[in-house]
Amino acid sequence: MEQIISRITDLSHTELVRLAHDFMPYVQTSFEIGDIINTVSDYNKFRNSEVFEFRLPVEYEHARVRGMSLVRPTTLETNVQKLMYFIYGVEDYEVSDTVRGISEAIELL
Repeated sequence: MEQIISRITDLSHTELVRLAHDFMPYVQTSFEIGDIINTVSDYNKFRNSEVFEFRLPVEYEHARVRGMSLVRPTTLETNVQKLMYFIYGVEDYEVSDTVRGISEAIELL
């Protein structure tokens, strides 16, 4: 993503709109071209902003469930806490009972 962003940083608004139109046939999305053009227009407001990345799950293990290979969160609880810290800076976030229940169910898989 950083390489893509660095390459498009110097494009004009018109060039960005043209690029969006050119790529649409190769992308499957629920966005309409108008939505994408609005996003391109907003890009100019943020073009010098810093980009942060976050991958979920943060803590995971490789597993096989019903013959399928997958990445399973070690605990959903821990991953939700790390996400809340990344987005909001909240330390010691207390997850809901629903998240805790799902986390326990995942551990049983």
